[in-house]
Amino acid sequence: MSNRAIDISVAIPSYNRARLLPKAIESVLRQTFQDFELMVVDDGSADNTQEVVEGYDDDRIRYIPHDKNRGLNPARNTGIRNARGAFVAFLDSDDEWMPDKLAEQRRLFDHSPFTRLGVVYAGLELFFPSGEHREIVPRKRGDVLNDQLTANLVQGGSNALVRKDVYEQVGLFDEADALWGGWDDIEMWIRVAHRWQFDFVPKPLFKMYKHEESRSLVISKENPDRLIEALHYVLEKHQASFDRHPPAKARMWRNMGTHHVAADQMSAARKCFIEAIRANPGAPRSYMNLLVSLLGAKAYTTISRRKRGF
Repeated sequence: MSNRAIDISVAIPSYNRARLLPKAIESVLRQTFQDFELMVVDDGSADNTQEVVEGYDDDRIRYIPHDKNRGLNPARNTGIRNARGAFVAFLDSDDEWMPDKLAEQRRLFDHSPFTRLGVVYAGLELFFPSGEHREIVPRKRGDVLNDQLTANLVQGGSNALVRKDVYEQVGLFDEADALWGGWDDIEMWIRVAHRWQFDFVPKPLFKMYKHEESRSLVISKENPDRLIEALHYVLEKHQASFDRHPPAKARMWRNMGTHHVAADQMSAARKCFIEAIRANPGAPRSYMNLLVSLLGAKAYTTISRRKRGF
């Protein structure tokens, strides 16, 4: 690749995903916006990832290997450190972008009314192993800190287009082991929302696939303690922000309680629901969680499904 200026740096972190990589790579190469470089960060794979990447005859593609498996956020940070573009976008190796993804988001950076715009995200199409398909469209823009504390706005690691200046100001992705529980990117967006504004393209621009190898599904099923650990970590790291926004703090405690229920840790679950009540005494939902938890894990799960959560 020449040393000419590049507009967008795309990074695909990958670990033992050689069979899935072509779909992700080709969705980047099909973009209508073509001023990009593509880095595949191989996080210590033991399969033929290198062979797959080097099979593409395109000088915009770079293969960047780790000498051992370090985790998703270290791989993302390798992408940021090696990025030559003014903007950075990540694509998970098991997702794919719609052809106009980069063009739509890059255009918004030039036409958005927000003067401190650092992140442009979009909607997505979510596919589950059961065959269920759901479309998610964003609704929050501008100064979104309180919204981001309450719910993850930037759904999916393949979603956002970010000014590289943002990472230079707020720092790289947190590489703490605790964040392997599923909050690895959410913690970053909380930091970004303190200083930068967000905008969105109001339609799906990528496809996210939940499959049996999906990290979030595996963790949810086999080790919910990792999710609880991640929630605790984020709550403690951003304690001052959550203290200023009681509904968000209560929601974090309720989430922890729900994961304890999934692990049949009912005593710990009730303690979390009590903390949620303390954080925001005016929220009826926390009282409902606590009351239903007294019926046991099976009853809690059944009622929660019927009510689609509390």
